[in-house]
Amino acid sequence: MAERRFRKLSTLLTWTREVAPHKQIGFWDLLGNTSRRYYPLGRALAAHEDAFFPGLYTSSKDSTASWQHRLDQSLAEARQFAPGKPVYPYLWPQCRGLHAGQYIPPALWSYELQASSKAAKAVVLWGGGSHGSSNTAWVGVLKRFLAHGS
Repeated sequence: MAERRFRKLSTLLTWTREVAPHKQIGFWDLLGNTSRRYYPLGRALAAHEDAFFPGLYTSSKDSTASWQHRLDQSLAEARQFAPGKPVYPYLWPQCRGLHAGQYIPPALWSYELQASSKAAKAVVLWGGGSHGSSNTAWVGVLKRFLAHGS
């Protein structure tokens, strides 16, 4: 099963590289989810990726400590697969899972932005709200972060 998925993902990377040779290519959310027994396949796949893109969306159960653990786990796995390859965490100001779509507390959002910026050269921000949403606290946190880095 793992070998079949590896072949599919490798094929997708090859096709993508053919049509977008000058773009950074990598998969979303593969880091932090791989059993050690599959690290050889992870290393082989990483050889074809330009960067890693771990999905670090917040669960309603996350605290700063549990979220930081997931970030650290993704970074450690990236070092195992391809030391020095860039890691760009995907962040979303809303919850996934049980409370999907609810905005995370501003303090946690701020923490995630700061921790990611210390750990990676860049982050990818996903989403940001539903049309007509009146919850804009996340925007204020993001604006402060972009202006001051905190």
